[in-house]
Amino acid sequence: MYNVWIQHYERTVEESTFVKTLGIFRNHILPAIGHYRIEKLNVPICQNFVDECSLKLKKFRTVKTYASKVIDFAIKRDYIKSF
Repeated sequence: MYNVWIQHYERTVEESTFVKTLGIFRNHILPAIGHYRIEKLNVPICQNFVDECSLKLKKFRTVKTYASKVIDFAIKRDYIKSF
């Protein structure tokens, strides 16, 4: 789902924002939860991810927001139902 979302997202932001976003996904989101298929994600997995980020990162809310964008994208396109 990330691959579909990132292609869409690239067309909606400036290049510098896109590069920053790629870094957030590459360094934080994909290593932690990128191996899950979108339909296998659930609240406990996501909450654990956010909890871990809050312990490691000062700007963990930014990471959480970007991960949420992919989930919201999947919900809006009926890939998954809301959690």
